[in-house]
Amino acid sequence: MTLSSPVDQARFDNETVALAGLASGGKSVRRVAVSLNGVEVARQEPGTTSAAVNLPIKLREGQNTVVITATDADGVTQQEVRTVYYEKAAPLTVSFRYPEDRSRVTEESSVVAALVTSSKGVAKVTVALNGIQVHQQSDKAPPRSIAVSAPVTFREGANAIVVTATEPDGTIKQELRTVIYDKPTPAAAAPAAPPPVKTASDRWAVVIGVGRYQSTDIPSLRYSVADAEALWQRALALDPMYTPQKLELAIELPNEEIRLTVAPPITESGETVEHVEDFHFDPAVIEELFAEKPVRRMTPAAQGAMAGFSLARDL
Repeated sequence: MTLSSPVDQARFDNETVALAGLASGGKSVRRVAVSLNGVEVARQEPGTTSAAVNLPIKLREGQNTVVITATDADGVTQQEVRTVYYEKAAPLTVSFRYPEDRSRVTEESSVVAALVTSSKGVAKVTVALNGIQVHQQSDKAPPRSIAVSAPVTFREGANAIVVTATEPDGTIKQELRTVIYDKPTPAAAAPAAPPPVKTASDRWAVVIGVGRYQSTDIPSLRYSVADAEALWQRALALDPMYTPQKLELAIELPNEEIRLTVAPPITESGETVEHVEDFHFDPAVIEELFAEKPVRRMTPAAQGAMAGFSLARDL
């Protein structure tokens, strides 16, 4: 059994192909059977020493198996097997996947994606941007489809993208897309923040030496006593005769009872303490207490010789 057509692993873009072969032997050929994909499609019973087989067979899409079996008068069989493929004819097609035609973009860099198909195979694919080729790919064995992915950089305004596909026989197919690149305008600089407004702090007029006040708006003062002492030292430096009154003496003379109140110097905490006691005065002592005291007169020489503190103490 000799089969001349089709050849094994052949590919066809037509649904019907011709089967050609010759069955021969020393004895007569009793039967020749043709099967396609496991189903007998033709049978001959020539009864001669040779028989030609010529008939069309209808393929299904994809892989097809053809088996020819020849049987002689003694029942001896001989087979020939062919595997062939039917691929529907598909014209050369370029299908853009990205970007869309007449689309607007705000990014300078992008990518071109497309799918090129042809039943004859795709020999070469090129991508051009604004007339300049930016990508090309090809295969020695042209495949039926090629996925294209090419990076591009747009210029401001309209951009023309052309994908060109070529079949092995030189057939060319082109697809064009126009993309508009809108260059984003730079964001305006944010105005500088105004300088912080300095809020005026509360200021209080206080009495030197007094650290605590009745108003709750005035905080407790920590350095009132130190300020008073500093002022006292400054007063002595300016005038050694300066002697402040550090004790407040109050004498109450009611009808029946005499009260004496002595307020000591102000403490660091700013508090004053009153010591009150009941006692009786000898009338002679009262008279002596309020009697006018004569002022001691000193000569200028004596005044210059005495220290300021001693002079103040004596006065």
